[in-house]
Amino acid sequence: MKKDFDTKHLNKKSDNEHTRRKNIEIISVSIRPQQVEQMNKIMQITGMKSRSKLISHAVSKFCDDQKEISDITDDNTIVFMISHNHLHKSDATSTILGYEDLVRTILHHHSKSGCLDILIVQGEPERIKQLYKKICIMKGISSIDFSII
Repeated sequence: MKKDFDTKHLNKKSDNEHTRRKNIEIISVSIRPQQVEQMNKIMQITGMKSRSKLISHAVSKFCDDQKEISDITDDNTIVFMISHNHLHKSDATSTILGYEDLVRTILHHHSKSGCLDILIVQGEPERIKQLYKKICIMKGISSIDFSII
């Protein structure tokens, strides 16, 4: 006689997992192999246990940054740190020059691996937000970070 498979223990585990993941949505993400390698290195350095936690942390930081940049006022001075590759240097420069009214200081550092531009800007908040958006979508930008003073 064939015995029915007991799934009670499986359902309990699923219920527990469901309870833990109640506020988590599972998504699929496409990432270049080089980025996966970088993620694995970061996980080793930081001790993070999963790529999901690493990506969640990165998304949280990005969302926090977007909120912070959207809240700037006339009184703020913003320091942008932009790293980009050599091939798109002229794109970065021409974009920055389109906002000369905001830029108080530009520092450019050229190295074998790429360029770093440090911009200190001050002025109309909407123009600063426009500059930030343009830099974010430019080709060749490796990273953009900022500090609000």
